[in-house]
Amino acid sequence: MDQEQLTPSLSTKLRQPPADDDLVSRSRLFQRLDKGLQGPLTLVSAPAGYGKTSLVSSWLDISDCPNAWVSLDERDNHFGRFLGYFLSAVELLFPAAAPKTQALAKDWEPKSLPRLAANLVNELEQIRDNFILVLDNFHYVQNQAVNDLLAEMLDHPSRRLHLVLITRRDPSLPLANFRARKQLNEIRVQDIRFTSSETLAFLEMMVKGPVEEATATAWTEKTEGWVTGLRLTALGLMHQGEMNASDLRFERKAHYVMDYLFSEVFSVQPLAVRRYLLRTAIVDRFCASLCDALFDQASEQGSREMDGKDFVTWLQANNLFIVPLDSENRWFRFHHCFEQLLQSQLKLLSNHDDIALFHGRASKWFTTHGLADEALRHALAGGDHQAAAHLVEKAGFEIMENQQWPQLEDWLQRLPDDVVKLHAGLLILKAWTYQARSRIKEMTDALNKAELLLKNTASADSLQLLKGHWAALNCFNHYLELDSEKAFAFAEQAVELIPAAHPWARAFAAVFQARTLQMAGKIQDAVAVMHRALDDESLKGNYSQALLLTGLCFVNWQEAHLPALRLTAKGLLTLGKESGQLEILARGKFFMGLVHYQRNELDQAEQMLASLLDYQYVQKGWNFFNSAFALALTYQAQRRPRKAYEVADWVVDHAMQIQNAFPMQVGQAFWAELALRQGRREEAERWAQRFKPGPSHAHYRFYQPQLTLAKILMAGQTPATRQEAADAFSRIENFARATHNRPVLITVLALQALWLDQNGQQAEAFEKLKRSIVMAASGHCLRPLLDLGPQLADLLLRLLGQDRAEGFTAVLLDAFRHEQQDRGPVAAYAEQMPPPAPEPINLAEPLTSREIVILELLAQHLQNKEIAEKLCISPETVKTHLKKIYKKLEVSTRYQAITKGRTLGLPVRG
Repeated sequence: MDQEQLTPSLSTKLRQPPADDDLVSRSRLFQRLDKGLQGPLTLVSAPAGYGKTSLVSSWLDISDCPNAWVSLDERDNHFGRFLGYFLSAVELLFPAAAPKTQALAKDWEPKSLPRLAANLVNELEQIRDNFILVLDNFHYVQNQAVNDLLAEMLDHPSRRLHLVLITRRDPSLPLANFRARKQLNEIRVQDIRFTSSETLAFLEMMVKGPVEEATATAWTEKTEGWVTGLRLTALGLMHQGEMNASDLRFERKAHYVMDYLFSEVFSVQPLAVRRYLLRTAIVDRFCASLCDALFDQASEQGSREMDGKDFVTWLQANNLFIVPLDSENRWFRFHHCFEQLLQSQLKLLSNHDDIALFHGRASKWFTTHGLADEALRHALAGGDHQAAAHLVEKAGFEIMENQQWPQLEDWLQRLPDDVVKLHAGLLILKAWTYQARSRIKEMTDALNKAELLLKNTASADSLQLLKGHWAALNCFNHYLELDSEKAFAFAEQAVELIPAAHPWARAFAAVFQARTLQMAGKIQDAVAVMHRALDDESLKGNYSQALLLTGLCFVNWQEAHLPALRLTAKGLLTLGKESGQLEILARGKFFMGLVHYQRNELDQAEQMLASLLDYQYVQKGWNFFNSAFALALTYQAQRRPRKAYEVADWVVDHAMQIQNAFPMQVGQAFWAELALRQGRREEAERWAQRFKPGPSHAHYRFYQPQLTLAKILMAGQTPATRQEAADAFSRIENFARATHNRPVLITVLALQALWLDQNGQQAEAFEKLKRSIVMAASGHCLRPLLDLGPQLADLLLRLLGQDRAEGFTAVLLDAFRHEQQDRGPVAAYAEQMPPPAPEPINLAEPLTSREIVILELLAQHLQNKEIAEKLCISPETVKTHLKKIYKKLEVSTRYQAITKGRTLGLPVRG
């Protein structure tokens, strides 16, 4: 990113403020700043007006080290916005320096923060040059997530980055720890105050002649070395024409600075200037055009003696406490102290309605110029919630098209709840954010509320747009509920109503139109829909194309058409590389990994899937979980049960961290699946006792929990349990046939064949197995059959009898023989995985008996609430115990705690 590519808003945020012309050289502080470069952090902390910004800016002017600057304000107290500015500043120096972090930032969640910080530090470490990043006005950022991010980064700092925080108060960082490790360089108010000699140099510069030392000492004592007090008083004398050495007796000007600014600066300005000053007090930055917009062009035009351009020119000519924000001298802000004076005067001299009117005019100007975030701030500040709602409705759909979900969520959270619930568009936008986070229940609730309001939407254009988006989300909802008829009807409605200006939403509708057709068994129609959409010139953007290719991948996956899936996944990989979008690249790797796994190309599958563990916050949540499931089974098939176990346990831990119930339940089911394959039958059975099987639905992809339950039941010792297994297999088969889910159908038919064979129904078993093999052969799907182990190989050999295996059957038998040879003479369906041998390590502080019990329950993958119920304590008490366990074991996750417990020889089963 270079300076020319920056938007006006971003350019002002990332521009280093120029040093003041009247700045005295502060070499003693420059030396302190230079010395601080040996560590990762410099903190410049002092109250307002002590020259912190000027000090650091003038230091950078003479520094040889590459540097970047971010000017923060109260609107930046938002993690996503802060991180966006942080990364933009870095990439202004080093383009494309942090692509993975940029992708992670799009859909970050609080639980992802440690990994995001670690990833950012790793990417910064790859930069070849050392550099300085200044975060000015950091006191505005009180968001704990931001402080946690910096704390994580500074805990293991990059050698390349030196961070400078300029702030009026100490940040919520572990400063004591940094001091103890000698990682912190501090410049505080006692350091930054002007000394008498610096005051002397300053005054002599102002009067352009010698000044008595006693006078400089008096000024220093009266201002306590406060740079702004010195400067403002001196400027006031200049405005009165009194600036000479004989008039520097400070006793004559010993007003409090705010009083002084009012009596000696503000009140003596011409009336026209004062009117502009008061109105511009409401904005954080201003330009000539914005200044004009704060006046009513019709009623106030004749009464104005100057326009916005004249006002800005006058401010520059008179050096009236303004700070330029860009190199073109278009945007400015007032010095903070002067801004506070203007704001207090505005409240004194104007009534609430007038101030609200000024905010409304500012909001309208920012809206017209495409600066929606500032427009929203002024609409809310003016109390115009309706204007704010309409602004978010209009701009929200636009930023959704660019997948800016954190920004959209921030806007919706800033609106009062009673405003959101009265606007169909806002509810639909909220539903989109829930869909992006896989929070289906909340999405459905928002859609139901929006439906009641759509009938009262007056604007025909607005109604068409909203109905189109509402229909697209309802199509998705009914698809998950396996209602293909309603889903297709809503998809057609969405495709018809969503305008061309919303290509991503149109692509979304086309994808679920195709997936619904595939679910209904109309595969040729589904593929035709996808190809038409991919060829549509209005859908050629990266996000739209990625969504369409992903949709086609799902269609091919459901059909078990691996050649077509491979080709489409290659398209995603190419698009991801060309666009630099890691999320798109991750989707391509996910589907390509599935292709390799199904074809029993395990090394290639591992290569694709293992890299996705680092993409856990780049991928949409459900895609990530499925890629982890596939990787765990890849490790299991490679005879690496420990690696498989680690991935499965880690997945469950991650699901618990993000506190999303659906992946948590499926993650625990998958853990039971792996336990079953590894011979830990008791653990799998304990899960089965807790599992409440709901109906299968379309949200499952690579892994189906109902199949795990049916396998456990099939191994049961009683006729009743085995019959339960048969019933479960029938339900799964019906689901797979109804949804044309061929991967599930291949597996369930083969499992039914094994069940029938176990129960003496060989002919029926052969028939089921034939159907499974025919389907598997069409896509060359080996792994669904290989994963069922030597029992299926034996059944297949008996099916063939004396016939010679040919084609796919020969390949399948050869793969079975290869696996048997790897396993050795004692082959078993489940591979045993012994726990690691305990090592005699003593803890500095042993776990209590209650903590050991909780650790054992943790190993059974119980949630905090379930542990609390078993032990008759509150979930908060469980949480407290877990914190103590983590601290004693020196770990940070559930999986690490369980593993460490076993390593230490603690009685941790599960």
